[in-house]
Order: sequence, then C-alpha cells, then structure tokens
Amino acid sequence: FSLKSRIKHLKVTVGLR
Repeated sequence: FSLKSRIKHLKVTVGLR
C-alpha cells in the first residue's frame, strides 16, 4: 500500500474530470 501512489491516482482522477 502506497499513500503517495493513492494520492497521485486521486489527483489524476480529479484531473480527468
């Protein structure tokens, strides 16, 4: 589990929106 990876994924998801 990687918190940074999760945050990055979240940012990417928000960016796609």
